[in-house]
Amino acid sequence: MNSERFEDDPLRVLRAIQFSARFNLKADQELIAIAQNIVSRKLLQELPNERIFDEIKKLLLKSKQPSVGFELLEEFRALEVLHLDSLAVTQFKNLLKALDILANLDIKKDKLILMLKYLVILIGF
Repeated sequence: MNSERFEDDPLRVLRAIQFSARFNLKADQELIAIAQNIVSRKLLQELPNERIFDEIKKLLLKSKQPSVGFELLEEFRALEVLHLDSLAVTQFKNLLKALDILANLDIKKDKLILMLKYLVILIGF
């Protein structure tokens, strides 16, 4: 993997996360190291909020297990992008369980709103 090309667009970190969750893929050590480097250099903070939201929306709506993506967010040390870095371990585990349950509910229209509302309540906004 070419880390320089990957770093050209930090959004690739979030895409890797949502693709991993959607298609049941595993991140190898090289990807983890590159993503952690991008996060530590605060390159994700340079992304427009709309682009971050689009990737998180895909993760929430297109994955049967959004928890996989959120676990990768944690492994990549990127939870701060969503202001989830202050969650206690128990809160984080509850978040993962709830997101997976919500992702598999048979509702179409308001699923994203319901999932985002849960996130907002959990992080205390």
